[in-house]
Amino acid sequence: MALKVMNFIDYGVYVLPDELEIQKAFRTAYFDGKLYLIRPKDVKVDYEPTEQEIKKYYEENKEKFKEKEKRVVYVWILEDKEVVQDYYKLLKERKIPEGYKELSEVSLPRRVKEVADKLNENNRLKLIKEKNTYYILFFKERQKPKLKPLDEVREEIKGILITREREKSLEKYSKEVKEKLIRGEKVDIKPLKFDKASLDEINKILRIEQKDILELIFGKEKVFGPFVALNGYGILVIDKRGFEEPDKNKIYEIEKEIKETKFQDIIGFYVDSLIKEYKVKVNEELLNRL
Repeated sequence: MALKVMNFIDYGVYVLPDELEIQKAFRTAYFDGKLYLIRPKDVKVDYEPTEQEIKKYYEENKEKFKEKEKRVVYVWILEDKEVVQDYYKLLKERKIPEGYKELSEVSLPRRVKEVADKLNENNRLKLIKEKNTYYILFFKERQKPKLKPLDEVREEIKGILITREREKSLEKYSKEVKEKLIRGEKVDIKPLKFDKASLDEINKILRIEQKDILELIFGKEKVFGPFVALNGYGILVIDKRGFEEPDKNKIYEIEKEIKETKFQDIIGFYVDSLIKEYKVKVNEELLNRL
């Protein structure tokens, strides 16, 4: 029955001419122009966080400065069997003999490490022998996350605030550069020229959202951005845009991809409706094959 429903939905999925044309444009568009990359080194930030700003950030972001929960496991590495027996007996009585190291301080054989990682409040003590060496493992406690004191994280917070201020200045400067380019004025940044660059190639450098891609392809403006780049911002100046003519095989692939996407969307909507409205149990294995 499920396969019949899916076949019925698949038969009813079709692609409108406008949909095909838009997707063809996405895949075949090319651009000639210039890319202005604006890096942190292009702006100077004369800023030093005040004590009040540091304290405010600390109070508002305490979760960031909590130490992780810590499992304290003691390890004794011994070779004398009698000593091992004495130590083990003491630990059974919750008495801690000397000579231990914490788990984080020692390198253990893999099997011993795996056992140590499984110790907890209900399974505290283990004795393992590897070749001629004995390993006594004792779970001491689980230390809850602690908030680091302000003095310990002060420099870290200063760095965060300075970076944030630099990012604000960089974004502001990028917008100023864009306005100058729109007005046809000179800027102090040397552009990178490109010819017949595809959207995929541009997207490898800049993070361009869908709405901006539509403007880039179909808009009449020449200057676009600023867009987030790997380490800063980028502004595009488009001198020419065009479209390559895809062959029949390419058009077939585009149309097939659109239909598959539509089919998956409809199936997803249909399954959600069955679950919500009729409490139907769905065969997850079958669904994952689609």
